[in-house]
Amino acid sequence: MLHDDDVGGSVATEEDEVLTKKTLSKPRKAGRAVKLTTVVPSQACIRYSKRERRNPDRYTPSKGPEKQEPGKRARRGAKEKENVVASVAEPSIPIKETTSLIGGFTPFLPPNPVKRATLLEAMKDDKRSSLTAIDCVVAFIRKRKDGLPRSRFDFIEASFFSDLLTNFGEFKACSAKEAFSFSPSLKKQFTDRPQWFTQVDILHIPVLMIKREWFGVIVDLNMWAMYVVEANPGCPSEFELTSVLTAASILFPHLIGRYCMTNHAQKRNFEPMNFSRLDMPCVVEHPVGCSAVVALMLLELHAVGKDVTVMKFTEEQVRTAGDNYAVDALHLCQAVPIPFTQ
Repeated sequence: MLHDDDVGGSVATEEDEVLTKKTLSKPRKAGRAVKLTTVVPSQACIRYSKRERRNPDRYTPSKGPEKQEPGKRARRGAKEKENVVASVAEPSIPIKETTSLIGGFTPFLPPNPVKRATLLEAMKDDKRSSLTAIDCVVAFIRKRKDGLPRSRFDFIEASFFSDLLTNFGEFKACSAKEAFSFSPSLKKQFTDRPQWFTQVDILHIPVLMIKREWFGVIVDLNMWAMYVVEANPGCPSEFELTSVLTAASILFPHLIGRYCMTNHAQKRNFEPMNFSRLDMPCVVEHPVGCSAVVALMLLELHAVGKDVTVMKFTEEQVRTAGDNYAVDALHLCQAVPIPFTQ
């Protein structure tokens, strides 16, 4: 007669087997070797299994991610690669002919041929500097802007920024900065236009760099920061921009402390403003004299809430906008009669 052993599964013969009452001892903690013994009366022989048994229900952790070697990147799957390419090549937003700027002005629609001919005739003997011409365009923009309710931005004349920079040499040499006298022409900005901080938060300024190179400057008064907008990153250079903006960033706080009805500059201890250049999605090789048009376009687009870092336009659109700016600005500043035609 054969029986299975209760512990180890060993087999005993009928002669060797002794039937006894078995009492199992308490097993130890799970996962460790447990030895089970059989207790029998003293007159019987003691037999037990020498086989060790381990708990089969041990925790086996799942296989973790493979460790990558230092200096090497993990390989991307095909889907991940598609996502990366899509994020890098994020499409920009092209400007349409019907895109409108401040006050509904649509500079990207081709100008009327009759109006354009009148403009060219009026400009034959025009000997004004580019600075004065751009100030005329700024006056045209201000007229459109002032008709808007509750607008918290303003456009500053290019001559204002130019006059401000002429003060920098004397300002640096002056030991008592609080007693420095700015050019009288600068005060007009604070007496004739909406007040900074109380009525205006953002300033838009076209800036003449050298000769006929222009760029736009956006001054965020609350952020105490200046941002450059320009669609040709190679011109002006970073060095040229830094030299101009460093001077402006130092002068603006003292100008604000002198003429603005606020103590923002004093609270900041007249610290210079931060400045940076915004990354633009397109590069436009400006036609001669059109860098000012690009600057004005970008400043107006920002003023109406467009994200200028994703806007894309062409050289042809720049030329068209330049014609429209000139037609309306010339009519406003010189009272040149522009024929009204559809």
